[in-house]
Amino acid sequence: MAKKIKWWNRNKNYIIFAKSFSRTTNEFKGKIVYCLDLKDIGKLLSKNSITAKTINHSP
Repeated sequence: MAKKIKWWNRNKNYIIFAKSFSRTTNEFKGKIVYCLDLKDIGKLLSKNSITAKTINHSP
């Protein structure tokens, strides 16, 4: 039997995606925030060798 989860007591993190940012923050109202722009996403994709062809591949 599964245990009950205390939803009111969990940590929340947020990710904000945008074309670009003039400034970013790591925290908002005490919550962790990750700000990713197109350059960041491009770096992550190339770092992990994921291409648009791989993402759009349909079986």
